[in-house]
Amino acid sequence: MCCSSASTARLDHDNALELVEGLQKMVDSGVQKIIVDCSCLDCISSSGMSVLLRLHGKIKDHGGDMKICAVKGVVHQVLRATRVDRVFGSYPDVDQARLAFRPKGPERSPNNGIKADG
Repeated sequence: MCCSSASTARLDHDNALELVEGLQKMVDSGVQKIIVDCSCLDCISSSGMSVLLRLHGKIKDHGGDMKICAVKGVVHQVLRATRVDRVFGSYPDVDQARLAFRPKGPERSPNNGIKADG
């Protein structure tokens, strides 16, 4: 699992390529679980949303998943209004996003599926 940060206050046409290149390298190297920390992000354009959606698609094509976290203010409102937050799953912080990757159901049994003799 890898965590990447949107390190600028804006995600738009001017800087989206930088984020794409960094995350694409992760996907190409085999990373299948990516968390994008949006805590520094104050503004997102349609280009920025497009980049996130394309990356999500590429990661899914490679059998992985991407979560976003720490989305706030106007960015949160935009992602929610466009329902883009539902595509990724949006979490309050990195720890909650990390927990969302944990397997659900029988895969999490305490004995890892091994039956005790008895």
